[in-house]
Amino acid sequence: MNLKVYAGFKTKPHEQKRLFVADPSLDDLRGHHYGLSVTIADAGTEAGYEVAILTNKRGKQALSKNAHYRFLPLFSASIYFVDEIKGQKEPGDYFYSEFLQFLREEHVASDDVVLFHTAIGEVYAGLLLLINRLNQKEVKTLPEIHLCTPYNEDLMPGNLRGRDLCKTISMISSQCALKDGKVYFWVENKSLVNHYAVRTSVNHVPLHIPLRCRLSVERVVRADLSEKPIVSYLGAAREEKGFLKVVELLRAYRDSLYHVKKAKANIQFFIHCVPQKVGYTPSIRNAINELEALKADLDIVLWNEPLAEAEYHAKMEESAAIFLLYDERYRVRGSGILAEALTMGCRIIATPDSVCALYADRNIDCVSSDMSVKIQYLFDMTNVFDETRQQQLVERTKENRHLHDPRGYLRRIEARQKYQHSQGSFYAILHAIGGYHHRMIALDGIDSLEAFKI
Repeated sequence: MNLKVYAGFKTKPHEQKRLFVADPSLDDLRGHHYGLSVTIADAGTEAGYEVAILTNKRGKQALSKNAHYRFLPLFSASIYFVDEIKGQKEPGDYFYSEFLQFLREEHVASDDVVLFHTAIGEVYAGLLLLINRLNQKEVKTLPEIHLCTPYNEDLMPGNLRGRDLCKTISMISSQCALKDGKVYFWVENKSLVNHYAVRTSVNHVPLHIPLRCRLSVERVVRADLSEKPIVSYLGAAREEKGFLKVVELLRAYRDSLYHVKKAKANIQFFIHCVPQKVGYTPSIRNAINELEALKADLDIVLWNEPLAEAEYHAKMEESAAIFLLYDERYRVRGSGILAEALTMGCRIIATPDSVCALYADRNIDCVSSDMSVKIQYLFDMTNVFDETRQQQLVERTKENRHLHDPRGYLRRIEARQKYQHSQGSFYAILHAIGGYHHRMIALDGIDSLEAFKI
């Protein structure tokens, strides 16, 4: 077996395929970042990969408690703690140094796969620095790198966002085409495909987050037939996730009960009000105080402690509906809780100006900005869900489980290398040389771009 060369270093030949699951914001054993990383790692292990997980440096001690996988605390950048990278000269400096060190120390070779499942601005910026500073021979021996993001460019965490991010993506793609690099761009939902299509020279393909479900579809949708259904808000108490709107809705719902002279609603509200990592904002703290007061009139369970992964999934499974009253910041960006709700047989209560509306079924869910419509939907929760809509919910749940199957997630990643290396790079070069303009077509499959002469 020939030894592969990277940047002057010889690597050991690898008898087993290697998958590095990377998340700069993973720093403990809870939440979306940990659950998603481990789900991908499990799928990789089942597919025969040797798996390691690249994490934030802050997670060194906490993540060492999981002995099942090898965690490599590598990154300074994080969604939550931007102060760690304020000392760098330009966006991506720290990532460039840290990632280059990883490539050398782990003897990463061209047949290895590195997957950033929640890529942030620093990842794109640092990767461009790396590709620009390596020669063609060195870039060609880089591993296969996949960048998936749930964010649109204006909300991208880190020091790089907006037009600078879109320009960076285009430059990575064109430089990879010139230097034979293998970088592939993905987004977490279909709405982001079109969004990036008109802002970059790169075709982003949808890669829906992988989810594992314990119970059968028929069993989880039984929550809709409960005599006292549960409607839940899950995850951190954050304004953009609609926490304040939930409180506003419950207040109006309580007032409506008084109006129709009902003593108490036959419905339970489970409100997960754990603080985000930076703590409670004053408005969130005031909202929690109001929820405490509303408990006198409504059956509300307030839970201000983190839920273990099994507890979180159990609560999702027993919920008939989930509050997803997101604001405009979720117009196109991905939502892990939305995906989980759709795969676990939950109905959703959402706003019409968010990504949730694109996935909702008006026959099953409530999507409205009208308070009276949402209140009536809550009143109707105690009615028996008719057979037709029950079957629609079953079918939707099955479709979404297929869409979010971890095995399918990994198969899409493996299939990407069979296509043009960095989709759109060829057209980026045409644009630079011959004046072509790019037009992206958003399809479910892995499709090349079409170029049109201006």
